[in-house]
Parts: sequence; structure tokens; C-alpha cells
Amino acid sequence: MNQIKKSFSAFGPAIMIDMNNARNRSVQLSVRGNCFFYSPNNDKVEIIQKAAAFKGGSRDATAIGVVADFLLLFLFDRAKPPPPPASYKERERSPRRRSHIESFAVWSLPNSNLALAPKSISDPREQGEMATKRSVGTLGEADLRGKKVFVRADLNVPLDDAQKITDDTRIRASVPTIKFLLGNGAKVILASHLGRPKGVTPKYSLKPLVPRLSELLGVDVVMSNDCIGEEVEKLAAALPDGGVLLLENVRFYKEEEKNDPDFAKKLASVADLYVNDAFGTAHRAHASTEGVTKFLKPAVAGFLMQKELDYLVGAVANPKKPFAAIVGGSKVSSKIGVIESLLAKVDVLILGGGMIFTFYKAQGYAVGKSLVEEDKLELATSLIEKAKTKGVALLLPTDVVVADKFAADAESKIVPASSIPDGWMGLDVGPDAIKTFNETLDTTKTIIWNGPMGVFEFEKFAAGTDAIAKKLAELTTTKGVTTIIGGGDSVAAVEKAGLADKMSHISTGGGASLELLEGKTLPDLGVTLQCRGCMNLRCRICLKELRITRSNQELSMLGAVLVPESEFALGQNGSCIDATNIRRPIGGGSRETLALADAYIRDHSSRPTLFPLAPLRRRLLPRSPSS
Repeated sequence: MNQIKKSFSAFGPAIMIDMNNARNRSVQLSVRGNCFFYSPNNDKVEIIQKAAAFKGGSRDATAIGVVADFLLLFLFDRAKPPPPPASYKERERSPRRRSHIESFAVWSLPNSNLALAPKSISDPREQGEMATKRSVGTLGEADLRGKKVFVRADLNVPLDDAQKITDDTRIRASVPTIKFLLGNGAKVILASHLGRPKGVTPKYSLKPLVPRLSELLGVDVVMSNDCIGEEVEKLAAALPDGGVLLLENVRFYKEEEKNDPDFAKKLASVADLYVNDAFGTAHRAHASTEGVTKFLKPAVAGFLMQKELDYLVGAVANPKKPFAAIVGGSKVSSKIGVIESLLAKVDVLILGGGMIFTFYKAQGYAVGKSLVEEDKLELATSLIEKAKTKGVALLLPTDVVVADKFAADAESKIVPASSIPDGWMGLDVGPDAIKTFNETLDTTKTIIWNGPMGVFEFEKFAAGTDAIAKKLAELTTTKGVTTIIGGGDSVAAVEKAGLADKMSHISTGGGASLELLEGKTLPDLGVTLQCRGCMNLRCRICLKELRITRSNQELSMLGAVLVPESEFALGQNGSCIDATNIRRPIGGGSRETLALADAYIRDHSSRPTLFPLAPLRRRLLPRSPSS
């Protein structure tokens, strides 16, 4: 064993897992991205190449069945690994094991994802089992035909005084999941909230949404006058395959936000399974988002939920570098968490909006009548210092557009950021700032934007916000930069500019987006997702434990920790990589995985680390009667 470690140590950081004492030494290795598989039996490197930007799901992975003495994982900064060392010798094996044991190594390239799960290669009973249902995309016609599916969507769209929809973004975002279910013969029972009603309030009824929903789905959507009760039961029973029933606003009942179990049971009583596609409420554990999952199984995530987490968590946790964040908005206090969280991840942080004047005053600049949070001056100074310490380029506008009053028809002029005249207030960033921001963004590969650069609702002060929107659209379409619009007013600004379809991703979540960007833990909503790069609401190691116990700087040193016969593997930057054919729910084994992560952080810079598997698997798996 020491010879093996010594032979491979020249290749860089490595993890070696002793599998000799494991009860089940047969594993299925799921390879996503570009990986190199080395088998000493034929003394050559076999290259397995898959598209790096895979679409998700084990069906898009290359599966390799292997039986191993050791698993070695090497991490490289360059595109191609060196050849295997000539001194490498296969470990001496006993005759009893000679026929079916093979030592192998896996090199993991940048942007590659590996997953390891227990799999008996020769057991026909296991080969015939259906994989655990983890997201709506894993459900097929056999699972859905004739079934009533309770779909929690976020149809909280704005309505004008005439009850006409003014922005149907959230409705359109829910369509792919619903169409997928209808296409597989399901009966969809659609639930949502609208606004914040206090009891039954006609202006918050979902009835105005029916025509647009019917148009987008290509079916006549049936609307009930309630979300629970006898009428709902009758309409659900009469629903044909491929039909849609829209329930009335679930927030007409106060029990919804209280997550009342009796109310949740009544909601669930008309359905067979559950799909949560309401990312806008992912930070709230309500009866229709969490409570119903106790009564409906499987409970899975929809395409929108999965996509949101893929971008807002996955892309931010493991972005293409350089990574830039643009944060705007009126107050520092509302974005403290976002800024502090992003400072640990980004290479460039651009600030705009009303918050910049608090930073200016903290530096001793004259700010006139501009909005300033006096109690946040010390915080602004500390954030500037923190950016310097972390090597983050924090860019504040060098010039601003000021106005003599807060109005669309105000007199305006452009002044240096350091000398705003008395009696004037800053309402937008200036042209020099826009030029600097654009030049900086040209060098990036991933950009996330949350909050406008100015008072974009007034045409005279919308230039900065419009310029950012246009620049991001240009970078997305011409250079393939990943651009994420992280909810709130920045989404409205992009929609207003007509550039939403040019961005990589437009988030439909307001509070949920902010909480994820702040690194907060989302509640356990009882649904499982295809976990790829921290993309699982129930993944404690991704969304809770690692974020609390490990700094991002430490996590960036991690490559991947694969835990055979565990529920998950720890991947790039602490992300949780999906393991195929999982036999138990996500959630267990996090302590053991963290222990491996801790050991790897301590030892990664000096030597390969050996992790005995047997003690670990005894804590994770029940013992068989024969063992």
C-alpha cells in the first residue's frame, strides 16, 4: 500500500480509499464530464469523454462497473494528466480474490463530476430495480399515466386594476413541468398563492390567470372556487388524463402559512404524488410546500426548482472564473448578507444603486442629499477592508448622475462621485463608471446580478441599469459567459429592456434567491432533487453543515471526496454530487463525509490521504445477517 501511495504521490493531491475490507467491493462509477480511467492490467489509460455541460440525470452519464482494491482520485490543474508511473505495480492479491479484483485510478479534470454508489454488478435483482425517483425528470409514463399530481407552482404574478396580468414570467416558467406531466398522461392539480390576502379576498383570486394558463398549456384549465373541500374532490375525480385543475389561492386559508397538518392533509387528499416547482416560496415551509409531502410520495422537484438551484447554488458554488457579482439596491442593510457571502467567492464585486452613498460617506466624500444609512458607515468601511484582504476587486462608481429632487422630471447632471453638491442626490451611476464596469465584465466568465444601478423606474436615471443589462446580454450571446439575474428589481429591469431571453438564467425567486446568495439554509421541504453541485434542498452537507463549519477558502482546496457505500460524495468546492441507484434518502452520512473532508483539508498539501472504508461503512450501512 505504501508503494502505491509513493508511486502516485508525484501526481499531486490524491485520495486513496482502501476497499479490501468492504463487504460490497463492487461499485458503479458514474462519470460526468471528462475523466481518465487507468487500469494497470493493460497498462494504458482509457479516456472517457462526455460533454462537460451535461443536462442532468444518470442517463446522461457514462457508467463503469468495477471491482477495486483501492480508489485513487487525483486532481489536476492542467487539461491532460501525465502518464501513469512506470514503477506502479499491482498489489499482491490472494488466489481467492485474483479472479475479480482490479486496482484502478481515476483522474478528475476541471469541471468533471464523479459519483460513486454501491452496486452489485452480478446481482440480477438489483439490476431490475427502478432508480430512486429524485426529480420530475426521472418520472416516466408508467409512473404518471392516470395519476393525479399535486403541483405547487409560483403563479404570484402582478395584476393591474383591471385584473389583467402585467408580467407573466412566473406563469411561463412553470409551463415546462406541467407540460411534461401532461405529456405523460398525468392529471395535474395546480396550486399557488397570489399576494398576501387576509382571508378570502376577491382581488387575490387566481381566476384571472386561467385564460393565460390555458393558452400556454394548450388545454382548457378548469378552475375551482376553493382549494379544499367537496367541490375540489369532485373536480379532481372528473379530471381526464392530460387535464389541469387550478385550485383557488391557498393563502385564503391562514392555515397555509402556519403549515397546519390538517390543512396539508386536505390539500393532499385529492392527489397521488407531489411536485414542487415553486422556487419563489422555497424559503418558506408552508402547508402546500412542505406539509403535503408528509402525505404524498414520491415528492419531487420540478424543472424550474431544479434549474434555479442549479444556477443560484451550483454555478455560484463552483463558477467558471473569473467570477463577478453586481449588487445594487437602495440600502446596504438589505444586502449585507449577500455582499459578505459573495466576497468569499467572487473575483470582482461591482456595487451600484443607493447603497453606494453610504460607502462614499464612509470614505469621507460629500454626498449631498443622497440616501445614507448613518448606522452602517462602519460596516461599509469593514466591507471595503474585507475585500482588500480577500483580494477581491471592489468597484464603486467613479461618477454619478445627481438630481435636485426625487422625481422623473428632476433636473440632473453628472458629477464626480467624490464631490456631490449640497442639495443634490445621486440617482444613477455615471458614464465613466459604466465604461469601467463594462471593461471589467469583459474579462469574466460568470456574472451574477442582484439589484439595479439606479432609479430605473425613472427614464432619466435608468442608463446605468440598462447598460448593465445590455452588457450581460452581449457577453452571454457572444462569449458564452454565464449570466444569472438573481431575482428582484434586476429581473424587472431586464424584462423592461426586453433582454430576458438573452441571459443564461432569470431567477423567479425574490426572497429565496437572496437567501441562497447569502448562503442561508433553505428549509427541508421534503422533496428530493437531482443533486448536482449543491442542488438538493435536503442535502445537509451542501446547504447547511459545510456552509456553517467550513470557510469557502478552505473548501476551494477540496477537489472531491468520494465515499463508497454512502449516500453522497463530496465534490468540487464542497458541493454534493449525485450518486446513482441510492438505496436510502439523502441526509445521512454527513458527519462521516465531513470527517473525510477535514482530513483532506489537513493533509492535501503534503501527501495523499488514506481513508479506510470498513469503519466508515459500518457506521453508514446496516449489517447483513451473514456478516
